[in-house]
Amino acid sequence: MKPFGMKRHFPVPARLAVKAVLVMSTFILSGLAALGGPPPPGWHVTALGRGTLVTNAVVDYEAGTWNVKTGPTRSAIVCRSLSGDISVVMKVTDGSGQPNARIGIMTWSSLALTAGKAGLVMDPQGQKIYFTWDEASDRGSTYANFLQAEGIGFPVWLKLTRNESYFSAFYSKDGQEWRPVGVPVKTFWGGRRPEIYAGIYGDGICEQRVTDLAITPATAVTLPAPLPEGWTMDVKGQPGFVGEARHDAGKWTLAGASPVGRGGYHNVTVLRTVPSKVQLTAKIRTAGLSDPRAGGGLLLSAHGVDAGIVMYPATARLTLFTRQTSTGRLLLNRSMPIPATLVGQAEAYLRLALVDARVVAFFGPDTENWSPVGEVITVNEMTADISGGMELSAGSGSRLITAVNFEDFKAEPITLLPGQPAPPPVAARPTTPPGTTPVLTPPTTPTPRPPVTTYPSRTAARTGIGIGGFLCFGAVLLVVVTLFLIKPFNRLVYLRNRTSKAWSQIDVQLKRRHDLILNYVEAVKGYAKHESSTLEGVARARSAAVNATSVGERAEAEAALNATMRSLYAVVEANPDLKANQNFLSLQSNLRETEDKLAAARNEYNEDVLTYNTCVQSFPTNLIAFAFRFKARDFFEVKEASQREAPRTGI
Repeated sequence: MKPFGMKRHFPVPARLAVKAVLVMSTFILSGLAALGGPPPPGWHVTALGRGTLVTNAVVDYEAGTWNVKTGPTRSAIVCRSLSGDISVVMKVTDGSGQPNARIGIMTWSSLALTAGKAGLVMDPQGQKIYFTWDEASDRGSTYANFLQAEGIGFPVWLKLTRNESYFSAFYSKDGQEWRPVGVPVKTFWGGRRPEIYAGIYGDGICEQRVTDLAITPATAVTLPAPLPEGWTMDVKGQPGFVGEARHDAGKWTLAGASPVGRGGYHNVTVLRTVPSKVQLTAKIRTAGLSDPRAGGGLLLSAHGVDAGIVMYPATARLTLFTRQTSTGRLLLNRSMPIPATLVGQAEAYLRLALVDARVVAFFGPDTENWSPVGEVITVNEMTADISGGMELSAGSGSRLITAVNFEDFKAEPITLLPGQPAPPPVAARPTTPPGTTPVLTPPTTPTPRPPVTTYPSRTAARTGIGIGGFLCFGAVLLVVVTLFLIKPFNRLVYLRNRTSKAWSQIDVQLKRRHDLILNYVEAVKGYAKHESSTLEGVARARSAAVNATSVGERAEAEAALNATMRSLYAVVEANPDLKANQNFLSLQSNLRETEDKLAAARNEYNEDVLTYNTCVQSFPTNLIAFAFRFKARDFFEVKEASQREAPRTGI
């Protein structure tokens, strides 16, 4: 007689349900054991979309201090249900994390996977702050205002405010003086229902200590009119580019993004009518420029032609330009470097002046010390009907919001260009009063000069003049050739560095994927020992992928690894016990997320390689590429099948 057992007396579905309950209970008890103390009433620890304790997170709470430590889960949150317009404020006393880990505040429309999200999060290692939001989609586009915050350190105060459907983000070093991150954003889900979830957020392997966590009613805010009277905004660029301009208490914010990720010519301008002889000045802050190709500056426009000065902080350059208004085609472009100390402060003063169709530009650390940018340029179209203002230049294909701030904008009438000498005074002609006889001055006898002796031209003199002319011509030709080479050479260097940077992102994701696959194989091995040939094949393919060096070899190795992984996925699908293991499901989710990131990094790398190879192979830059040994690079092409054939059970 066989002993009593689950397999004999319960059908397969019942056995699976009992095992799932036991596994879930184990994880819940382990999560509760990790807590240093129970959270305050109304707060709970959860993972987005799961409704259970996070298996790879430890949350300690004691006397108003939270210590949140997350593992390789997609996200871990400490949240509570809220209603209405609220402000979430917290003091992050310290934090750490691996690259791209994020800590901070997050709000959700619900705890479903498809919830709309808005948050203020910080990358503790990269010292970057993101104001991010997602319009309620499973894998929808996430847009973000980005702030490089080098040296901000800890502690740092974060504040996220909801007013109806608008969300605003701020940070502070002392909890008193708040600095905005980007501009307020309007989300369609924010105004659909009063209830939201909000709290502490951790993503990736990171740890944060939070004190002074407070949720208070938000002060009623009347959003300012986008533009003051007399101003107009214009957005130009490739299809899909969006932009906005806001004005509040003398401060301007121009922002733009390309939701479809399409690069090219983009700009956002705000203009008003100005005199035909005018001087524009403004203080520019560039901390919100998330793309190295983006910049901000001053602009004059008339009769289809623009003239302006733009500061590009990432490349430490100032550009004085003229261009066609409708197409953005540059007619004149003069650049110069600016001091690195000035760029490091992310702010400077700019001046742009126009008198009698002549334009000149200056920059400086304040309004007293100005340095010229290039020379005076003549723009024949700028004699009447002049508009002047500010511009965000965003030649970006990134989905990050690019924003630039202006303060103290002035448009003052002038009569002379700054730094130009005044015209000499005209001597007044003597006049004779009526009824008087003019006094005749006798002519002055000229002083005789000695005769000038002239000498006939000589052959030696003619020879000297010919040699000097030849040398001058050679010097001019050398300068012209050098100037011709500089721009394409610098573009080749820039594109080559972009491909290298894009490849480094692929390399990071590949290493993470290889580590996860190793753990994946070990997890499957405990449940499917009879599939040793499949497991050994995956291990060999993984080892080959790790040891591959060149781009082509790594692409082939990854393709082979994808093929073996498909066999492993089939083993997983045939094993219901394995699919019910929560640790395995978390590992499987991480693997799929890594493959998605790898696909995105691969697409970006291939686009950069396409641009670089086109430049290397096109005339006349191919001559420069050949002379300086710029070689075309291989594309990273891998079969995509494995990315979508992973089991989706429980995810």
